[in-house]
Amino acid sequence: LWIEMLIGEPNESVPPPLISALLWSYAWLSRRPSFEAMSRTTKAFLQNSHEYGARELSVILWAFGKLEMKPSAQFCTEWMRCFAKLCTQNPREDAFPEGRHITISLWSLARIKQQPSRTFMRVWEDAFIAKEYEMNAQNLSNAIYSYARLSILPSNRFIDLWFEVFERSLDRFSWQNLSNSLWAFAILSSLSNGRKPPMHRSFVKPPRTFWEQWFSHAQSLPETGLSAQHLANSIWGLAKLDIEPPPAFLVRFNELFEICASEFSAQHLSNIIWGFSKLNIPVDPKVQKIWITMFMERISTCTAQHLSNVIWSLGRLGIQPPPELLELWYDAFEKQHHTFLPIGLSSSIYGFAKLGIRPREEVIDLWFRQAELNQGVLKWNSQQLSNSLWGLARLEIYPHEEFLELWRMGFEKHLQQSSAQHIANALWSYGMLGVKPDKDHLERLRVAFISRLSISDFDEVLGVLWSFSRFKALGLHIDKESLAPIVSVYRQQSAYSSVQHSSTSIHAALQSLDFHPEPSK
Repeated sequence: LWIEMLIGEPNESVPPPLISALLWSYAWLSRRPSFEAMSRTTKAFLQNSHEYGARELSVILWAFGKLEMKPSAQFCTEWMRCFAKLCTQNPREDAFPEGRHITISLWSLARIKQQPSRTFMRVWEDAFIAKEYEMNAQNLSNAIYSYARLSILPSNRFIDLWFEVFERSLDRFSWQNLSNSLWAFAILSSLSNGRKPPMHRSFVKPPRTFWEQWFSHAQSLPETGLSAQHLANSIWGLAKLDIEPPPAFLVRFNELFEICASEFSAQHLSNIIWGFSKLNIPVDPKVQKIWITMFMERISTCTAQHLSNVIWSLGRLGIQPPPELLELWYDAFEKQHHTFLPIGLSSSIYGFAKLGIRPREEVIDLWFRQAELNQGVLKWNSQQLSNSLWGLARLEIYPHEEFLELWRMGFEKHLQQSSAQHIANALWSYGMLGVKPDKDHLERLRVAFISRLSISDFDEVLGVLWSFSRFKALGLHIDKESLAPIVSVYRQQSAYSSVQHSSTSIHAALQSLDFHPEPSK
């Protein structure tokens, strides 16, 4: 009957309440309208768009958002024009949107992936501020979540107001509100580190009072309404923002992890273990056991990113995977190796190296094949190149000449963006693999390393000096004076550091390079 009323008379004008009610019904039934119904709906809206109030406009777009259906460009443009016009009226007038309509509108635009104009966002923020007294926990969560989904950096005034309203409505925040807000901060903070203009300082890393309130409330919330995604998003967001949770929160997290264990997907498990490794927080043994069991059950649904994140994280945390998990990981890699991106290949071999586990030969062969496909190594960045060669060297996996040549070309391409650690890892890997670098290539690495050298680079200095001693043993001519700046930093480190450089290996390296192990008195 609804469809007959809507499309039965093509020339009949359909009133806004009918259109909004119809789409609302479709959304709640999770049933997408037919193409004919969508066309008629769009036409009816465009014919009478001036008659739509804030409620009808927000309901229509909410329905499209819930169904994840994007209307035509003409519909979206007219919808934003109508809603923005209502937002420019006097906030005391009845036609002005209510707080819930304001936040739902942005949430819906995010869901249908419709990027609003800057003009619309200015008007929208003005309306949000005008109705801030109506904003509750769900409205706040929806608003900041929408900014993140749309990759739009909020203004300073919006962020300041958001934190003010958060404080007074904290007791109404649910697990979903807390986790969605944290996820949004993590996404937006990464945007602020990219090409977009810098964000307000308190937004990039919310103030201490925010975290105290967030953790306190999260620790006191019952598990009612909690989902596996909320837990995974929370630990992932904290890791992205580099916020170490207090011990009390970790105790509560471990309890909730056990409760939600059966609900975790492969992505959830991947995000959780990545979060712990990024924050360098040891995983509770009981949680670790449950995690391994659940991951083995879910590994068949893993993507390449999940597989690489997991092995990288286990390596960082020093968690030795059982043989059964490794075999399942190898099988999954063999099926999905063609979908691995540079960061996934680099992270995987790095993770295995940290664990001291040499993958089975079929995996190694496929790893090289994917790395060299279409000269893919040339597209890797400096960190990916450095970590991958370091991992191969640690595992004593000797690359063939074709790979090494591509690797060298790629590393020199990104040499300007390389850190002292990247260069030191490259030189150390050459030494461990017994590779004799080209004279000009070696000289460029030496000059670049010295230009970045700092007295705090303890491991890098030791690794580079050892590497040059290896190159000399391999028959390369090493000019003593060219290494003097590096040896000078080593002397300073030895003089000022309370930790003495141990070992006979550095002394032997210095002697082989014609330097005395200790500075002359």
